[in-house]
Amino acid sequence: EGKGDYFAFCDGDDYWTDKKKLQKQVDFMEANRSYSFCATDRMILLEGKSIRDERLQKAFVESNGLHIVITKDNFYRPCLVYSSTILFRRDCLDFNLMEERFKEVKDDFIYYSLLSRGKGVVQPWVTSDYRIHDGGRWSSLSRFGMAKMNHHTARGMYRSYLGKDRQVKDHYQDTLLSYFAESLKNKKWEDIGISLREKPGLLLKVVFKRIAVELLKLFKAID
Repeated sequence: EGKGDYFAFCDGDDYWTDKKKLQKQVDFMEANRSYSFCATDRMILLEGKSIRDERLQKAFVESNGLHIVITKDNFYRPCLVYSSTILFRRDCLDFNLMEERFKEVKDDFIYYSLLSRGKGVVQPWVTSDYRIHDGGRWSSLSRFGMAKMNHHTARGMYRSYLGKDRQVKDHYQDTLLSYFAESLKNKKWEDIGISLREKPGLLLKVVFKRIAVELLKLFKAID
C-alpha cells in the first residue's frame, strides 16, 4: 500500500499540463471533506493535435461551466472520470476489495468504489492530455476487445459487495449484452459460449428488452 493522504494517477503515455494540478485538487479536498475524489477536465492528444474531450465538453456545457458532482446515480451517465485527472483520498480506497478482485480491477472499478465513502467531483479545469495512439493499451483495442474488457471489470464489480447497487447491476447487464453482441459480430465462438453460460436467463431478458425498445421506436417512427 502507498503512503500519504492522497493518490493520483498519470499513465505513462499521458501527461499533466497544469503545474498546480495537485495543489488545486488537494486544496479542494481539504476544504470539502465529504468528497472522496476530485477529477478534472482534460484534452485529447491525437496525431500531434490537442483537441477537446467531447464527452467532457458536452457535460460542462450542460452544467453551465460549473463543476459536476459525481454520485453512484450519475457515475455511468456517462462516465467522466479519467485516470490522468483524478486525485482521491487514500482512506476512501478499499484495499481489501482491490486485493480480492485484483485481476478484474480497471479504472472505473476503483472510481466507483470510492463513491461508497463519499461523493466525487469533476472540476472544469484542464489539467492533462490523454494521448491516443496505436500503442495505447486501451485505444489499440478493437470494439470486441473493449467490450470484453469492460465486461470483465463489470463482472468483478457485480460479484463483489458493490453488486448490491442497482447501478452496478444495470452496468453489468449492459456490458454482458455488449460482450455477447460483439462476440457474435466477430464470430468469437468461445466468447459467445462464455457469455451465454454466465447468466443465460438474464442475457435473454436483456436481449428481448432491447428488441422491444427498438420495435417501439420503429412503430413510433411509422406513426
